[in-house]
Amino acid sequence: MQLLIILLILFTLANSTLLYVYSRKFRKLAEYILNDGKRKLILDFLENGIAFLMDSTLSNLVEELLVFGNINGGKIEIKDITLAIKEKADVINNEIGKLYKISTLLMKVDNLGKELLNYSRYLKVISIALLTLVIFFPLINTLFQSLELEIIECGTGTDLLAFGYLILLIWIVNRRRIIKQLKEGL
Repeated sequence: MQLLIILLILFTLANSTLLYVYSRKFRKLAEYILNDGKRKLILDFLENGIAFLMDSTLSNLVEELLVFGNINGGKIEIKDITLAIKEKADVINNEIGKLYKISTLLMKVDNLGKELLNYSRYLKVISIALLTLVIFFPLINTLFQSLELEIIECGTGTDLLAFGYLILLIWIVNRRRIIKQLKEGL
């Protein structure tokens, strides 16, 4: 029985350490995402936005219409405008779609960074709670030697481990989803 308790304590200590290490990794990754990663996406969005305003099909169309209007004395027929827009609508739609994808991705990355900070905090609390559980419950058990306390200890430890690994699983799923969207979107 003592060997089983020692093994459970070692297992809980290992899991507590693992969750703490992941909480630190999550925090570093969240800081990178919220600072450098977001900054790079903002710069990409601005570059594409400036390119859209300067060299896009829409800006070229507006420039052509202005030149055409100046040549014809400021009179432009609506038929000419609608025809020009219809001819270039698909290209303009694709250019606007690219900017929309980058802005959507920027919001998702920001949300992901904030979630990651929260996950980091949760994992740190869970790892500290597991460590506390390993240290204090055996001391309490030696003083009171109660089956109810052992059941509470096992239940609490199991719940904490389940929450910790659930957080890790949620992170893995979110990460795969974002990577897939990055590959498809840009």
